[in-house]
Amino acid sequence: ASGEAGAVHALVRRSAARRLVRKRVALALPSGQKIGLALVNLVQKKHKPAARTVDLRTNELIVRSVRRLCEKTTAFLNEFQLGHLFFVGGTIATFEPGEKAKLADFGDAGLRCIGFVPAAELQPYHMVGAAAFATASNEVASGSAGACRALITQMAAKRVAMVASWVSKGGQPRLLALSPQLERRAPRAAGGIVELPFGFHVARLPYSDDLRDVPLAVSRAAPSAEAVDAAREVGYSASS
Repeated sequence: ASGEAGAVHALVRRSAARRLVRKRVALALPSGQKIGLALVNLVQKKHKPAARTVDLRTNELIVRSVRRLCEKTTAFLNEFQLGHLFFVGGTIATFEPGEKAKLADFGDAGLRCIGFVPAAELQPYHMVGAAAFATASNEVASGSAGACRALITQMAAKRVAMVASWVSKGGQPRLLALSPQLERRAPRAAGGIVELPFGFHVARLPYSDDLRDVPLAVSRAAPSAEAVDAAREVGYSASS
């Protein structure tokens, strides 16, 4: 009975872990090998269901569509008849149909390893977005568990972190830092369960123009006696 209860408990834990998986991707290494990773949200957000508009008579969802008309002829315009205008430096830059989409094309979507940096160079202020955790996923590429374990072990031994580029479909490329985490198990007396699994801590990195030094005017003048006495009175009144 205890064995069946343990199996059911393990099944529930695996099901809960699957719900936390945000995306499964393939990490392309410089050697050409690909390792499957599962990106896990460390914090799961609960979204409020969005309201939907339905027809009062049929109770069917109302689907909205937008079409543009020519101001002079009132004829419908298709996507090839529309352009985009931007004001740049006092002039108007015109983009032809489809040209804007080509500018936003940064190649095939995926995760690619750029190189490795010393782990000590990563600072807390380098993380500009919510962190995630990546574990091996054999569903993306077979043998990813063993390859990921070997890669994490070597990176931890050399004390380096991986810098990778992430390109989503239709999105801008992002720089990510993947810090290795070694597996840690509890003592056998405590059951030998996995306390920390093998994986990567994934943090979004800023671009160079995102980092800047903001000069702050600091007054080095000594406070007056009246200001010191006023601050003491505030402190005394708060303590009493």
